[in-house]
Amino acid sequence: MRRRRTTLMICLSLVLMCVGLPAAEATYIPTSPSGGDSRFPYLGNSSYQVDHYDLKLRYDPATGQLDGQASLSLTTTVRFTTGALYFDLYSDVTLHSVTVNDVPKTWTRTSADDVRVGVSPYDVWPGAKFRIGFDYTVFPLEHTSPPTHTEIAPGWQDTGEGTIVLSEPDGAHWWFPSNDHPSDKATYDITITVPPGVDAVSNGLPGLPVVGPDGWVTTTWTQDHPMATYAATVVIGSYEIERGVTRQGISYLNAYAPGTRTEADELGRISDYIDFLQKYLGPYP
Repeated sequence: MRRRRTTLMICLSLVLMCVGLPAAEATYIPTSPSGGDSRFPYLGNSSYQVDHYDLKLRYDPATGQLDGQASLSLTTTVRFTTGALYFDLYSDVTLHSVTVNDVPKTWTRTSADDVRVGVSPYDVWPGAKFRIGFDYTVFPLEHTSPPTHTEIAPGWQDTGEGTIVLSEPDGAHWWFPSNDHPSDKATYDITITVPPGVDAVSNGLPGLPVVGPDGWVTTTWTQDHPMATYAATVVIGSYEIERGVTRQGISYLNAYAPGTRTEADELGRISDYIDFLQKYLGPYP
């Protein structure tokens, strides 16, 4: 188990004629659990591109248990020789089931960081669309006291007062199945259900909270600008929520942990920061 400390044939002519692929696109490629990054060889996969992540999370502060359902909409980029897709998912995550286009499929763990999902190679060609579903459970890494910068490892963290996700550079697959490499950017819907009185914050724009029959509150956060997996985050606990609009007309939301509001006055200068960055990087976003 690795703990990384820091801030994912022979071609039949009949088949080719049926799918209408030109010869240049008919090359069969063996799938691999590696995206070929020499720095993180165990992460990423270049045989497909994730277009959208739909994550449904239910967190119980009393037990520390996170129950997750992840639906990945993806497009394959190669013709496969093997009937498998590989996804990044850390071994501490308990995987219950996997579906491909809503059909249950077999899966196996091939390493501490990878899951192999069975698919038919005859269904996979460049541009093929798949929807992969995962049902899983994970508990946050525990700290006996609020962690310092040097104590924080990537993944789902218990801060003692709540939980926080730190995914950079390679912690996304510690809390949801993914193609955990910054070269694969996707849009997100992150739906979080928590008990009443508990705040949950994520990426993108929040929808209206919905109160269920059990009193738990569900909010969906939508990120419609493609982002890398390491940027995905969820923060759960007790927070002072501040909403506003910058002088550029951009809506923002700040979440302050208890006792930190006066220490975080710099967040009040968001408009200044946007002005400075737009001067060098162009209009936001």
